[in-house]
Parts: sequence; C-alpha cells; structure tokens
Amino acid sequence: MVDDQAVFSSRTIAEASASAGPSPGATAPETAGPANSTSCPTYGWTGWTVELSPPPKAHSAVKQMTALVQVVFQAMVDQLGVGDKAAVPDVNELLRLTGLSDTIDKSLVTDAHNIAVERMQGIKQGLIAQHRHITASVAATAKMGTALNRDIWNEVADLRAALHAAGNGKLSTQMEIGLLDRLRTSLRTVWQKYNAVTDANKSNGNAMGPLTLDDLKSLAPGADPDKLRQYLPYLNRAILEAGITTPKREAAFLAQIIHETDKLKTLTEYGDEDRFNRLYGPQTAVGRSLGNTNTPRDGARYPGRGALQITGRSNYREAGKHLGIDLERYPEEAAKPEHAFDVAAWYWTEHDLNAAADQLPDDPDKLGRFDAISREINGGSNGAAERREYYLKARDRLDGRDVPDAD
Repeated sequence: MVDDQAVFSSRTIAEASASAGPSPGATAPETAGPANSTSCPTYGWTGWTVELSPPPKAHSAVKQMTALVQVVFQAMVDQLGVGDKAAVPDVNELLRLTGLSDTIDKSLVTDAHNIAVERMQGIKQGLIAQHRHITASVAATAKMGTALNRDIWNEVADLRAALHAAGNGKLSTQMEIGLLDRLRTSLRTVWQKYNAVTDANKSNGNAMGPLTLDDLKSLAPGADPDKLRQYLPYLNRAILEAGITTPKREAAFLAQIIHETDKLKTLTEYGDEDRFNRLYGPQTAVGRSLGNTNTPRDGARYPGRGALQITGRSNYREAGKHLGIDLERYPEEAAKPEHAFDVAAWYWTEHDLNAAADQLPDDPDKLGRFDAISREINGGSNGAAERREYYLKARDRLDGRDVPDAD
C-alpha cells in the first residue's frame, strides 16, 4: 500500500502507542457501560466525548484526517445512544472520497491545498453539525453495544498515544505518511466491528468496495507499479462519484480505460503535433466536430488526454466546466492523475454509459452492447476485441467478490 519507509514509520508509531496509555483529557466511557446501561441524551451512550489531537506541527492532511477520525468515532458513540445508524458514514466511501482508500500520496503531507484535505475538512464539518443537532431520543442498549463502546474507547486511547508519540516538533514526510496510514487503519478496524454490531450501510449494499492495487496489477500486469499506486486513489474517487459501483459498470469502465491508456501506461495519446494536427485539425471533419476551429493548431493542442483520452476543444471546455478547472486554457491538466480519472468519469456520465453497462448480458458470447459503449468512446471499432477481453477479465476479477449487480 505504502512504501517500505512508510510501513516502518507506521510500525514505529504502533509500537510507541502500545507502550503508552491514553493522554489526559478524554472523558472515560465509565467502564464501557454495564449490560443494563441506558443512553445519555447529550453525547450518546454512557456520555463520553471522543477527543483526538494531532501533532501541533503536522501538515493539514494529518490534522484533517485526525479530526475526521474523531468525528466518525463520535458519530458511532452517538449512534449507540440514539440508535440512528444513518448518522454514521460509510468508512469505505469516506476513504474513497478523500483518495485514501488504498494508498497514500506523499503530496498529501507536503501540499496544504490538496483536494483530499479539502474533502476531509468538508466531511468533518458536516459530521460536527450532525453531532450538535443529534436527536435527544434514547434507545435501549444491547450487550454487543457494550463491547463495541469499549472497543471504540480502546482504539481512541491507542490513537491518542500514537499521536502524542509523534512529538511537538516538525515531522518528517514518512512519519506523517505513517500517521495517515495508522489513522486510516483505525477507521477501517472500528468500522468492521461497528458494521457487525449494527448491520449498517444497507443503502450501499450493492456497491463494490474500492479497487485495490492487486486489482490493477491483475488487470494491467505490464504497468509500472508505482504509477498504479499513484493512480489508484484518484481512480477510486472517480468511480464512486460517477456511480460506477457494480461489477458490470466497473468492468466496462476499466476495460475502456485500460485500452485507451495502453494498459495504464500513458494518460496522453501517443503521437506528435504533426500527427494530431493531421487527425484533428480544423481542416478535417473530425476536428470541426470536436470544436477545433479556433486556431490551425487546435488539433495538437487538444489531442487525447486523461484515462479515456478525451479529444477536442469542446470536450476539454465542457469537462473543465464540470470539474471547475479551465481545461480549455490549460489542456495539459487533463493528463495529470488527479484530474485524468475525473475527466474520464465526466465523459462516462455525460454519455450515460452506466445505463449502457447495466444492460450488458452475462453471456460472454453476446456482448454486442459492449461494442456500442466502445463506439461511444472511440467513435469506431478500434480495438474492439481487446476491449471485450479486458471487460471479461475485469468481470472475472470483480465478480469474485460476490457482490450482486444492480437491477
């Protein structure tokens, strides 16, 4: 998931937390609540407040992730008091939204304006507001809830020790990556226990979990593993936001991007300016249909970029409007990983390709409708056999997770 140094850093943090107790300040959960305990109408069951403080000189990503973990755990404690499972967000979805589902980008701890930091802050604020206005009604507690409350308390205590062990000085990038990984792991660990107790997340029951690095390596075995590691959080974020979350949809989307990017080896179309002007220039019908009519060199300015290799001034303009980026003025941005998969998801959604994927038959010999998706993306039959092969390979991989298709 992360590099060896980061894993070592995370292990060091874990060892430090194991040897230390919770730092003072948190309200204890009163022996984790007896089996016959009732709910506290203010803070939730047994009335304790989750408190976590990041190292004072940590970058924004570590601070926001710490705050996010704090409010998610608080929502879980609140839920134990009021019986409102909907108040607790899906942790897998949160990690996908913030780009932290499978790997952690070093830029997170060097760039305070990273989009993941902004997303974490927004999600955190929403949960804080929810906590402030949570209903005062109470519900009977169960013995399983007693154990879960204790587990949350123990995890918070371990995290407080780990964060405290990082010290008050400036942290190294690897130490901060280790902290992010520790916080993420903690969220997932408690979420699994919470899900087992409350049977939560019914609304997302048919959704695929995040793609893993092993998934990408299996589907694009010749790609650079470091590139795949870099791409993965952006890919997961894009497919979630575009609703590409069933095996048919994900397999169709992955098949197209794997073909268009030469098995995830490039996010820019192969070729030089002369080739692009010859293919997409304003003197051609294709170029004119793509909106390449402003300058003679529009063909070279707007060749295929991004995970689906969008082409032409018009597509760049519209994708940029959707993403809030001026891609018409700065077209090279479409080939950066942080935008390339969002651009692809925009195109996929704009052409209603989820609906097309939903109609794909399970019989591998009857994939005519899949070819229609390919034509929508490529404009012809280029690579049709390969795209089908990638689709079937992705279906095999994703169907192995035993997740039902959407109707």
